[in-house]
Amino acid sequence: MFRAQGTRFQAVSVVASLVAIGELDGHLLTTPFAITLLPASKRGELEVVDIETAAHLDISAAARESEAFYTDFNPFTGEWGLYGMKTPELVEGRGFLDEIGIVVDAYYLATEYDADDVLAPDIGLPERARERYIRHRRDLLFKPFRRIEARRVWGAHSPIELFLLQELARRELHPQLQMLIMDDGSTFPSLYHLWGDLDFRYSRGLVSEADMYFSHERVAVFCDGRNFHRGKRRQKDEAINDKLERLGITSVRLKGSLIVRDLGRAADLVLVALQNRR
Repeated sequence: MFRAQGTRFQAVSVVASLVAIGELDGHLLTTPFAITLLPASKRGELEVVDIETAAHLDISAAARESEAFYTDFNPFTGEWGLYGMKTPELVEGRGFLDEIGIVVDAYYLATEYDADDVLAPDIGLPERARERYIRHRRDLLFKPFRRIEARRVWGAHSPIELFLLQELARRELHPQLQMLIMDDGSTFPSLYHLWGDLDFRYSRGLVSEADMYFSHERVAVFCDGRNFHRGKRRQKDEAINDKLERLGITSVRLKGSLIVRDLGRAADLVLVALQNRR
């Protein structure tokens, strides 16, 4: 079918940005703080192949076996430095795990597709929210790349969230990232940066998205930039806090300036909230 249609394909790498959470038997344990898609390119142009190439090259297996990585990888800006192989040696030499983007998988993306052919898992969202979820997910994962760029699909929104996540991990605290909280108290992972879709933000039944969420203690953490907590935005934050409190969820709102200035104090505030719920 692809041969008859003359379908072309782009090779796309799945890049994980990691944060250390401990050690086991001398090996570093990590967890992702961001997942990004990067299209293959050659000499400054997007690389496109035909079905003959795609059918005979298992790029998923090749990506896992090659231990490929990007140096100076910034999932927040979509910038990266060099592309290389053999990640462990590089990590040991540099010592900055969060600046390395590790290629954990790869796949071929058709340059043309029928949107109706895309299947979407049902994660239990209310109907109207589910429709927006399907549309946003389809565009993010299946829309062909038009230029060489990083397409972030999940993870911490900003460096301040990463800083806090790293400090919490140092204290052996491991929250879930980007959790949608509904007005019935249910929670769902905000896969594919749903909150970045303006339409999805106003889905019926959606209260908010927590930057970090401790499901057992029901504590939601929000890392707010300097433009927050003013005027209407502050009133909206307070209204969200009230809704969450009625659902039995404690809100912890941390200013970005506090996280940068006194990271330990910011983590202490999260710890106190957790202890109060235990």
